[in-house]
Amino acid sequence: MQPEALREFPDDIFTNNERRQGAIALHLLCTMYMFYALAIVCDDYFVPSLDKICERLHLSEDVAGATFMAAGSSAPELFTSIIGVFITKGDVGVGTIVGSAVFNILCIIGVCGLFSGLVSKPSVAVYKVFALWSM
Repeated sequence: MQPEALREFPDDIFTNNERRQGAIALHLLCTMYMFYALAIVCDDYFVPSLDKICERLHLSEDVAGATFMAAGSSAPELFTSIIGVFITKGDVGVGTIVGSAVFNILCIIGVCGLFSGLVSKPSVAVYKVFALWSM
């Protein structure tokens, strides 16, 4: 008996027996190839196109990174949520967006801060925001 959520996805091209005998390696190989292809597309097309857009709009690199890069990197999550809600009629849409936002805010920004190598003292404005937030 299959859980209800498993029926929402298409069947695999391999049977369970074939996957146990090593066909899972083909899945892993395809996954690594897709990540490599995604890296090439981002390096060769995504970043240069953002540079051109920001150049024409006379935006600084900081503004470009905070707007266009964030929107471009979140687009796959948006389309995944749209497919999950409207095509498979599942309830993954809101959970995907909220979970992704929490991960981006907590983990990505934290790791960037750890690896930046810069240590700065929080400004008075940061203390005021936390003081107002804790009330």
